[in-house]
Amino acid sequence: MVDDMNRRTPRRSTNSRLQQIRERFFTADRQNTAEHSAYREITEEVRDRSLQRHEKKIAELGDLQDSIRIKLIRRITICLGLLLLSVFAYKTFSPDINQEAPRSLATWIEQQKMLRQVAQIQQWINNGEAQSDLPPPKNLEELQAWLDQIKLSPDLQNPEEQESSGEPGFVPFQCAAAPIPCLAEDIPGAEGEGRIELSHLVRNANSMLVENGNCEATVNLIGEYNSMFGWRKSEAITKSLLEISVAKCFMEDEDTSNAQIHYTRAYCASVSNPDPHEAMNSMYGLAKIAWLAKDMQQVDNYTQCSEDLLDYHLQTEPDVNTLNNYITLALMHYELTGDTRESIRVEEKGLVAARELAPTAEDYQIEDLLEVMLILQMNLMEGYLTLGESAPLYRLYEDLKSNPMLEDGDRLVAQGLLVMQDIVDNKKESAKNHLLRIIARYKTLTEFTTVWSWDAFDRWQEETKSSRSAIVDEQIKDLRIALASDRPPDSLQRLTKVLSEMGGS
Repeated sequence: MVDDMNRRTPRRSTNSRLQQIRERFFTADRQNTAEHSAYREITEEVRDRSLQRHEKKIAELGDLQDSIRIKLIRRITICLGLLLLSVFAYKTFSPDINQEAPRSLATWIEQQKMLRQVAQIQQWINNGEAQSDLPPPKNLEELQAWLDQIKLSPDLQNPEEQESSGEPGFVPFQCAAAPIPCLAEDIPGAEGEGRIELSHLVRNANSMLVENGNCEATVNLIGEYNSMFGWRKSEAITKSLLEISVAKCFMEDEDTSNAQIHYTRAYCASVSNPDPHEAMNSMYGLAKIAWLAKDMQQVDNYTQCSEDLLDYHLQTEPDVNTLNNYITLALMHYELTGDTRESIRVEEKGLVAARELAPTAEDYQIEDLLEVMLILQMNLMEGYLTLGESAPLYRLYEDLKSNPMLEDGDRLVAQGLLVMQDIVDNKKESAKNHLLRIIARYKTLTEFTTVWSWDAFDRWQEETKSSRSAIVDEQIKDLRIALASDRPPDSLQRLTKVLSEMGGS
């Protein structure tokens, strides 16, 4: 159709030129009316030849234009065909190169998910189910600050919890002594990286609900997030922390039945994570519930399961974070089974594991490893003091002094434990020497800083008070108060009082 139009264009031009020539001839005829017949006869043949010559030239010119146009179109078509053929051959025969998915596409997908979440949260705000002190974010930079300050209403956020499917789920570790049943829905399984905005939103909403003592609302909140967003493997810790906080909320209400449900869910969510911290906290909660029910066999089962879990992690993925949990396990023995000897055994085991891990630890892990060793060493010193065993207590002190993480506050606490043991053993000279070092250093400290907790020690002192004389017990108490982390104003007076009672200056 286009070619036909192009071919007709010269024809129109030809007719126009011929018409112009004829008009000129007619004008000439009118100007020579007197000699019309003679003029016509003379010029008629010339006119015909002129018209034919013009028509022929214009026709040739039109044909030439058509020929050029056709050749040009043909060559363009050939070039485009060759180009397309080259691209096809390159894509077909070039080597296959594995390429990463376009990051821009992944970012766009995440942004769309985030926008849907923002829209849902905005709907909660519009419905009075959430509170916000800031306007909706206008860009991604403002989004995080907006999410951080969102608070959900515990009165209105009360959807029905979804019914359980009851299908069992798989976890890589299961304890033989006391198997913990895990449902598939309690084990985060979706793929993808953890969503920081979801983590912050859950944290803030959970804090508000738990602080207000609204355990059920937090349960509903977890179910709401699960139905809306789902839980990814990478978010197992976030879900487990939520479940633990709910379980603790129910424990404060003395609702151990619901607390047990959520400790179990927390365990199932976190047990496959390389860091078993939340799983250990869950196990401690389950053991505490069994202890309250006076089911000591189940308490023993849970403590054994906890140790098996730590052994499993050290064998599969040795990590500094695993060693921290030997402290939790020792506390389970000390508080729940009442077996100080077992508490000391697992802490010694943790200390041995720390020493074995030290040569292979990465540079960034060294400080954390030494910090864990420091806590284990000081806990063991306290443990041996409560058993009245001075030899391992002094051995641990010598070991402790070589730990580069030892600071003044912890050193003075450790020396205070030596003084207490010397007082019990009636070794006055040794007790005075240690106490003089404490007083000399204590006077120069502008601030006494230590994170040491005396809670377990206080329980031991109260429980064993009858086994010591009143004077010895009072001296131990003065030392403990003087070395408290809050540094009482009369701390130096208490220390010098103990020194003077031992005959010191």
